[in-house]
Amino acid sequence: MEGAWGNREVHSAKLDRILPLEVRLRLRRSHDDFKRVGVSSDACVPRPHRSVAAAICLSRPQKGTARRAPRFVRAFRPLSKGKSPTVPAHLLPIYLNDHFAGATFGMQLARRASRRNAGTELGTFLADSLLPEIVDDRRTLRMLMGRLGLRPSRGKVAAASFTEKVSRLKPNGELRRYSPLSRLVELEGLAAGIEGKRALWLALCEVRDRDRRLADVDFSGLAQRAQSQRDRLEQFRLAAAAEALR
Repeated sequence: MEGAWGNREVHSAKLDRILPLEVRLRLRRSHDDFKRVGVSSDACVPRPHRSVAAAICLSRPQKGTARRAPRFVRAFRPLSKGKSPTVPAHLLPIYLNDHFAGATFGMQLARRASRRNAGTELGTFLADSLLPEIVDDRRTLRMLMGRLGLRPSRGKVAAASFTEKVSRLKPNGELRRYSPLSRLVELEGLAAGIEGKRALWLALCEVRDRDRRLADVDFSGLAQRAQSQRDRLEQFRLAAAAEALR
């Protein structure tokens, strides 16, 4: 067809580059696609524009159905129709899952260090003070994820557990006995994890006003407790460094 619409084959070639493959195949199969939009195959609508109309029809959901957004997107939709911003749905789930995996690693590392230092002042501190707080912080993070409609990534949790077990194979100067360097490395790993946890609470404190489900959480208090954990651990870390590096 020549005229105001130009060459029909040229328009069809352009549509082939624009429309998805599945839509193009369905459009070419029969004239039923045109009937869906109320346009007969012999209508006076140029072929390219009939194809566009049919493609629009095919891309729309059927009556009585609605497209469901991905789970992590639905979790962060506003609870009301207000204009207040919401937490970025495509980044926060990843961020929380990364920290939950890190919390799993830290919990297992604290348990290992407390067992290896049982009967000492360090072992008592780890078993009776630090480890219960680490477990409680991990539980708090899990509660927040559940409140936001998120589930921990099984893959990331499994990877964190595997990494903690593999780290036990690191040579630290002793083949059979518990090395002083192992103690230092474990305490420095715990210190790094606590710093990361404190950074998590401070970051969430910055976005708590974007979602009512985060508004009642005392992130400042959680950050202060992480700082307290870090300060109390530091004296044992320095003592372990003095023993291992003498």
